[in-house]
Amino acid sequence: MKAHPLQESPGRQRYQLRQAHCVASAAKTALEANASASLTLYCDAKANNDRFAICDKCGNPVWHGRFFVTDHDYNGEQSSGEIAVARKAVWLASKVKETLGLSAIKLALKVDAEWLCYANAVRAGNPGGGRARALGDLAIRSGVVLTVEHIAGGKNPADQYTISAGFKKWQDTDLTTLID
Repeated sequence: MKAHPLQESPGRQRYQLRQAHCVASAAKTALEANASASLTLYCDAKANNDRFAICDKCGNPVWHGRFFVTDHDYNGEQSSGEIAVARKAVWLASKVKETLGLSAIKLALKVDAEWLCYANAVRAGNPGGGRARALGDLAIRSGVVLTVEHIAGGKNPADQYTISAGFKKWQDTDLTTLID
C-alpha cells in the first residue's frame, strides 16, 4: 500500500530540512558577499522612561525619543524595549543601504542587553536564539548582515539619550555619514 503524501518517511523529511538549510545558508553567504559597506550603531532602551536611543559610532544621537504607540514589539517591559530599539537599528541600517543604492550592508550593533547577542546564531546558521532570533531574521530579510556585540552599560553612549527629555527624528541625520 502506498503511503499518503503527507506521511512522508523520516528520511525524506530530513533530506528536505537539509535542503532548506542549504538554500538558507547560500542566501546568507550571498548577502555577506554583497555587503560592501558597513556601519556601527549603539542602541539602548529605558522602559521606565518609555524611551529609546540609537547613536552612531562616535556616540552622536541618530534617533531617540519616546517609543511609539505603533511599536508592537514594545509592551512597557525592559527586554521588549531592548528588542524594539534593536529592530529600529536594523531598520535604520536598511534605510542607509537603500540611500546608498546597495543590495546589502553590514551592521555592527553594540548593545548592553547581552541576550540580544543570540541574534548572531541566525547569521551563523545555528538553531536557537530565543527571542533574539527574530532580530537576526529581520536583518536577513532587510539585507543587513548583523553582528550584535555586547558592551558594558556604562560604555553605551545611547544610554544618556534614554534618560533625557527631547527627541531626534532619524530623518534629521544624513544617512550617508553613518558609514564606517
